[in-house]
Amino acid sequence: MIRQLAASYPVSLLCEVLGVARSTVVYQPVTQAEDEPLLAAIKQVLMRWPFYGYRRVTLSSSGWEWPWVNAVCESVKNFV
Repeated sequence: MIRQLAASYPVSLLCEVLGVARSTVVYQPVTQAEDEPLLAAIKQVLMRWPFYGYRRVTLSSSGWEWPWVNAVCESVKNFV
């Protein structure tokens, strides 16, 4: 609704009248291209095991080719 009225009225005025923070209207999420393979792998694990938490997802990802993931897996395995 705010985006439709933004052509006629200032966004700051619309947000003030509706009681919405202006940052929520103007916000555009930024994704990095290098994160896409990691996000796809995490989604694949979660599609197979939707009840896994972040610790199990990390442990099941020890075969991934990102060195920091392997380092996290090793530290978690040593802790557990």
